[in-house]
Amino acid sequence: MLAGEIGRNPSNLHLHVQRISLWNALGDDAATAAAVIDLWIVLGRCGVELRTRMLRNHYNALEDRHLGLYLAARLADGIDRHDPRIALPGVALARPVEGTRVFLKPATAPAAPAH
Repeated sequence: MLAGEIGRNPSNLHLHVQRISLWNALGDDAATAAAVIDLWIVLGRCGVELRTRMLRNHYNALEDRHLGLYLAARLADGIDRHDPRIALPGVALARPVEGTRVFLKPATAPAAPAH
């Protein structure tokens, strides 16, 4: 329910912290890591102290998904929601598409049939 609400209102930092605390208290490391990632996405380049605290407090849950060192290297700049590395199950705000996004290509003329 909190993930859905975060999807509708991603800038509500209180919801993010509530979600992280809930999953951490329930001992669900996968959901805790996903909630931390969503918070990092929303914070962007802001909130270095909050990102640092979340990384320190939930490092083991993140590192179980090979993201502890990855996020530590991005403390100053934050993360991009289009980074496919952060698209974990349960992350509500990730959009794992990178590179050129081309959905339509111009049609080419069909080759003349050989007789």
